[in-house]
Amino acid sequence: MNKTRIILLIVATVIAVAIAAYLIKTRTSLCANTSIEMQLDGLANKQVLISRSTGIDSLVTNEKSKLVYKFDLPESEPELVNVYYNNREIASLMVQKGEKVVLSADSLGNYVVSNSPESVKLQQIDKNREEVLSQLQLLSKDFADTKLPKNERQALERKIRDIYVNYYRSSIKYVFDNIHSLSTVVLVLSAKNNQLPIFNRPTDVFLLKQLADSLRTLYPKSVYLNLLDARIASLDKSLNLEQKMSEAKELSYFDIVAPNLKGEEVLLSEVKAPVIMLYFWGLDNNGKMNNIDVLKPIYDKYHSKGFEIYSVCIANNKADWAKVVRNQNLGWINVCDGLGLESVTARLYNIKSLPVSYFIVDNQLLLDNTIKDEKSLRAYLDKKLK
Repeated sequence: MNKTRIILLIVATVIAVAIAAYLIKTRTSLCANTSIEMQLDGLANKQVLISRSTGIDSLVTNEKSKLVYKFDLPESEPELVNVYYNNREIASLMVQKGEKVVLSADSLGNYVVSNSPESVKLQQIDKNREEVLSQLQLLSKDFADTKLPKNERQALERKIRDIYVNYYRSSIKYVFDNIHSLSTVVLVLSAKNNQLPIFNRPTDVFLLKQLADSLRTLYPKSVYLNLLDARIASLDKSLNLEQKMSEAKELSYFDIVAPNLKGEEVLLSEVKAPVIMLYFWGLDNNGKMNNIDVLKPIYDKYHSKGFEIYSVCIANNKADWAKVVRNQNLGWINVCDGLGLESVTARLYNIKSLPVSYFIVDNQLLLDNTIKDEKSLRAYLDKKLK
């Protein structure tokens, strides 16, 4: 072997090793059939995480805040691709094989997508949801004003109800108009993630079954269809439709749906007790000590008389929350969605600091500041739960 051949062999080996290292780092295939070209404003030379059904890939933008992600997709169905920066989702895409998607986004989750019809639908779903959430969050600040006159409060309740009902109706229309699109599953399951509680009414199960049947004709083995089936099974199992329809009542507070320790969704409106404490807390020492020093003695004394606690932990780490609940042996209703202050619940109730408590008495939100501390709570329960 002459000197020239040796040099060429060395060069070829170095190139092969470099390509292999690059592919391992970015999980980009040489024969990739699909790509996402990203312009991420303000994120020059930053690490971005891309979540797919196959796992999570880590990439770094260049000095112009750009990157290109290439990957292989089967022809069977679109795939949900989520883009994250600094633990925040900044874009959701529904990508099909062969698409050359163009994404423009920023670190706050504002994004525009093109060259991907299903992704455009998903973008509109996200946009509509965020607009409704913003409206409800602004109105919740006025709703929390204890000095608001009765007539203004009633007008505000009607406005809040109208916004929610219009969003619910438009979501139903979207499902019917896009009955064969997997983007509908993302819309439906957003309620499960507590991003805005829709499609949790008893009669919604019929719509979801119709949707599942339509999607099954195109994507019989889809993992997203499996998730939808699980949602349908949960509704079928936990809800007695006739009873729910006959007992339905108009609420004077924002309903909450969030998972408990077993992963089961628990609705605040389903809690039946004369006095319900809606308790928001965090995993700091103050929140933990309040559980032991204040709430447990009160709960042990008054629970049998009709006092219940619906405890919402505002935390990002559900494992830490579950550990605290088990270690402290907290017997009341405990839920956590793992979204921290980004959760819809925290935004609707305008949670700025923790712990915070609200009280629901006889199915009405108590807004007269009757209960201010442990002493006044005990006095109120003694009077109310004789």
